[in-house]
Amino acid sequence: MTPPNATGAIIAAQFRKIVRSFHNHGAYSYGTAKTTEELGLRQNMIFNKLIRRGVIMKSGSRKYFIDKDRLEQY
Repeated sequence: MTPPNATGAIIAAQFRKIVRSFHNHGAYSYGTAKTTEELGLRQNMIFNKLIRRGVIMKSGSRKYFIDKDRLEQY
């Protein structure tokens, strides 16, 4: 069993990895959206939570971008 503080650290690390990948690939709008494969990411629980919160936006077929304003609010 993973200690509670370790679980929080794992979630925070995954969040940073996701955000960093969007930033590194310049995926900030519909026109610059990328697939998860292009971003080097898997659509895991944290990724899906960010979609539900409107931080990650879907653009067309399997492409995503990050909403900078919503990220700051999150």
